[in-house]
Amino acid sequence: MKGFLGFILAVLVVYSIYYDLQFGTIPNMTKAATVGTHLKPNKKTGHPDKKLIPYKKTKVQPGATVLSVVEHLNGNTSVSIQKIIRDFEKLNPGVDVNKIKIGHTYLFPVYNHKP
Repeated sequence: MKGFLGFILAVLVVYSIYYDLQFGTIPNMTKAATVGTHLKPNKKTGHPDKKLIPYKKTKVQPGATVLSVVEHLNGNTSVSIQKIIRDFEKLNPGVDVNKIKIGHTYLFPVYNHKP
């Protein structure tokens, strides 16, 4: 009987950890993000790039990654991971996509935005 209760307890702990990592336990208290377009200067010419990247300014929550935030903002999208990373780096120069910080606000690309 003790072994069975231990097994149930272990399953409950594993499920709790899984749920926390997938969905988080802190409610999302941020306001709706604003959508805008962003022009960054071209590094060679100093003039803004002609291509506009629609974005949403979003505060990073615990457990979030660039890809998870972009998926949350866009739903299921057929955009490649390389394009998402390239666009994120254009919108946030000098920010490593693997080292975004909880509580910081970044510009995330939006692909399903209709101008």
